[in-house]
Amino acid sequence: MHKGFDFYKYKVVGSTNDVCFEKIKNKKSKVVIFAEEQTAGRGRNNKKWQSPKGNISYSFGFKNKQTLKALSLQAGLCVRDCLKEIYSVDVKLKWPNDLIFKSKKIGGILIESKTFGMQKHTVIGVGINLKIKSEESHWGDINKKQEYKKIESFIILLTNRLINIADGKFNVGWTNDWLNNCVHMNKDVQIENTKEKLKFIGLGENGELIGLKNGVHHKIFESSIKVEGLY
Repeated sequence: MHKGFDFYKYKVVGSTNDVCFEKIKNKKSKVVIFAEEQTAGRGRNNKKWQSPKGNISYSFGFKNKQTLKALSLQAGLCVRDCLKEIYSVDVKLKWPNDLIFKSKKIGGILIESKTFGMQKHTVIGVGINLKIKSEESHWGDINKKQEYKKIESFIILLTNRLINIADGKFNVGWTNDWLNNCVHMNKDVQIENTKEKLKFIGLGENGELIGLKNGVHHKIFESSIKVEGLY
């Protein structure tokens, strides 16, 4: 029994997020799911996320009454900081939920929630490629072995950081930390759903992208972006 959360470890699951939703239904405490392998992992907009052995498949679930703002970005920053501390790698962040290392995508964050009356069940899914055989040109990894003792240290550190987010105690200056580790700060980006090109200049208070085009500021709340030079 870990302090502050219930922990479940699996060899193989379909989706750690799905298992987390099932476990949290009848729990008062927060829930953490870890699997060595997923067979039905997914990313944002139901994109398939390959989860072979050699990666981390993790989900953190909690109950809350209010929607938490910028959850994906805050969680991404936590993951980035924990990877730095445990694995000594300098992973960068791409809006809104990608983890980048050596110009490749090595992981991502998936936030999902379900509402039951006045209560929300929220799950933060995290996928990280430690060392995998790349099947797609945009995949990368951090070139670290899947050693469970190290993974457990990472899980405990990350979970404690995510508990702070869930309890509304996250660092008030997180946006500056996120921007300091952004891989596309002050670079031209393309908004995927509109194909519009903007210069990325910052984040809004709700985690929205702030871009500059022809001297005019634009706010993008929901989309993905393409960045020249990245995968």
